[in-house]
Amino acid sequence: LALRIRQRLLARIARPILVPLATDMQVTVHLGVLEGNMVTYLIKAQPEEYGLFSRENTQLDAYCSAVGKVLLAGLPDNQLESYLADGDLIPLTQNTISDAQCLHKELVRIRKRGFATDNEEFENGLFCVSVPVRSPDNRLLAAVSISSYCRTLVKERRAEALRILSGVSAEISKGLYGESKHSLDG
Repeated sequence: LALRIRQRLLARIARPILVPLATDMQVTVHLGVLEGNMVTYLIKAQPEEYGLFSRENTQLDAYCSAVGKVLLAGLPDNQLESYLADGDLIPLTQNTISDAQCLHKELVRIRKRGFATDNEEFENGLFCVSVPVRSPDNRLLAAVSISSYCRTLVKERRAEALRILSGVSAEISKGLYGESKHSLDG
């Protein structure tokens, strides 16, 4: 029950930040958390004419999305090793990382650089950039992403997307822990 309350608080703080971002950038924005071995999308915001597959409060495999890879990269080593040993990494596209050793190497890179991309790993033609949302003591709370059917998101616009996402991530954390009376810890 406490987990659900924390997730609702996270979504309530993040929604007014993420909805305008989706409209302004004409992209889909997600906020997701790791539950078991799956990503649960707490928020999906997108322009009405955009038809991305995902829905709020649904789960998708973590290994094949930018949100999921950020969340997996944030796991302690023993939990990550368990995930990699237990899971079937089914290739959804020709770009899906479906080898556990290759995925482990990618997750180590994500830990170092602080972001993940999805370059047509979940769906052909879909591109995504994601960053972690962290507490002031650096605990991983969630991941936020922008997705588009435009390749420039992970190429030419990646630096801009990362700058915007980093600001959004900080704003969500500040809303949870900063000048707000709300806290995910209580």
